Amino acid sequence: MKKRLMVLLLTGILCVSGAGCAEKGLAVAFSPDSAEAVLGRQVAGLLDLPLLQAEEDDAGIAANLMLADPECVLLGSQDVLIAGLQGYTDKDLRKSMAPVCSLAFSPLFLVMDRNIAADLGVTDFASLREYVSANEYELTFARHIGADPVDWAVTQLSDELEVLTDIYTEEEIPDVLHSGEVAAGVFSGSDLAASGDDWLILCCLGAERSSLFVDAPCASETGLNPCEGNLLCLFMSADAPGEAVEAAAGAAALLQAESLPAGYEPRYSSGSEFSDIVKALFADYKEYMTSEGLFFYEE
Repeated sequence: MKKRLMVLLLTGILCVSGAGCAEKGLAVAFSPDSAEAVLGRQVAGLLDLPLLQAEEDDAGIAANLMLADPECVLLGSQDVLIAGLQGYTDKDLRKSMAPVCSLAFSPLFLVMDRNIAADLGVTDFASLREYVSANEYELTFARHIGADPVDWAVTQLSDELEVLTDIYTEEEIPDVLHSGEVAAGVFSGSDLAASGDDWLILCCLGAERSSLFVDAPCASETGLNPCEGNLLCLFMSADAPGEAVEAAAGAAALLQAESLPAGYEPRYSSGSEFSDIVKALFADYKEYMTSEGLFFYEE
């Protein structure tokens, strides 16, 4: 009896560890009350899977749920890729994860407080660039405290424009923009949808104009290097059968555009096209994180 109790205890310990128990379902790394989690419930319905809410909304934990069971599907963003590069997953996701498809993306936008911009004579990206050229390294752009697509975008902007950067939590950034402590920041479309503030949208950092703010020029038009927005994607373990990956991608393709959270645009991609996107993002994030002195996982 004691031996049986010990086995049960050890099994329970393994189940609550980072690897998690093998369990079929749709693992979601977003907080239960988020718009992304609401979308996750719809996707779970399309895939006919139970919803698995990752502990602490952690991308690494959600990825480990996916790795533990070939029938488990993961709904995540680039945070999953970054967690893998930082060693927060049980295996190297570059080898152990199968990209299924992308569902949507939330473009990134360079923004300023309207009053601060007016004081500087900035009305659009062209006038911002003129001001920066005439006043090199006078302005500061806000970075995120952790590695993510927004922080990557700001580091790229600081390579292309003569500006300084400073690091803040996401919650601090609206206040420091309004106070003028920093001149500009990068918000995703979903950030802007959730904000009640009237920001000056200087440009979209994607390769094309966004339908969210059609008047804002895109990076390609301004001469900046494009940055990918926040993606919503599905992933499975590399051990999942190819037909299971294809079936999940096919079911997810039925998602309706009106189901997407505010601030997201449709972006369906699957097969080799989506695999190439994920491979390129892994390479970009590894380069960014290495150059910034951030730890990443490497065998």
